[in-house]
Formats: sequence, C-alpha cells, structure tokens
Amino acid sequence: MNVNLDENPATDMTALLQPPTRNEEVSEGDQLYCPTEVQILVVDDEEPVCSLIQRALVRPNFHVDTISQPDKIEAQLQARKYHLIILDYNIPGLKAETLFDWFQDHQRDASVIVVTGYPSIDSVVTCLRARTFDF
Repeated sequence: MNVNLDENPATDMTALLQPPTRNEEVSEGDQLYCPTEVQILVVDDEEPVCSLIQRALVRPNFHVDTISQPDKIEAQLQARKYHLIILDYNIPGLKAETLFDWFQDHQRDASVIVVTGYPSIDSVVTCLRARTFDF
C-alpha cells in the first residue's frame, strides 16, 4: 500500500484508519505465496493503532483480527489459533507476564512480536524470557 502524505495529510491519515476490506486491491509486487490463510492477531488498547496495523497487513490469504478490550483478550486467544500475534507491551489493567502466560496456554505455536512506545530494560528482559519473536 502506497500512501503519499504530502498531498493532504488529514485525508490520507483518515483513509489509513479505516478498516480494510478483504477484497482491497493489492499490487503484484505485494503478493505472497501462502499455502494456507495466515491468521494474525493485533492486540493494542488503542483501536486506531489496531486499525492502522490491520490495514498495513491487508494481503490475499492474510486474516487479521484485532482486539483492544483487555477483558476480552483471553477469550479471543481461546477462540482461534494464530500464526502471528502483534502485541502492545503496555495494556492498561494487564501485566505483560499475564499476556505471555495466556499465549503459552492458548497460542503455544504463535510467533509474538512486541511493540511499545515505552521501552525499558525490564520489558526487554520480560520479552526475552517469554521467547517473543521480536521486540
């Protein structure tokens, strides 16, 4: 997806925050071969961030779910198996260790990528101990 923010930043950012459509046009260079549908979960307490990441991942054979309500995360993890989980490290009301325990219990085979706006040595160590794929 190419976005030119120089022309009209307000319009372009609004377009990025709109939920993607499953049939959205993807250029030939952006197509990947997937023998099966890739299941991705985006976990962030800010819904616009979830929508932005979801929109960036629109591809044929990619199914991207988002969850921004902390009280519904564990149920979502139990509902479907994911290949990849993109996680905001700081979710109000939840400790990262709790999330990592849920991933171990319900999504043992999923790769986890952690993103945060507030990195620290403690958060890096916690993620390494939880065997996240990337931080």
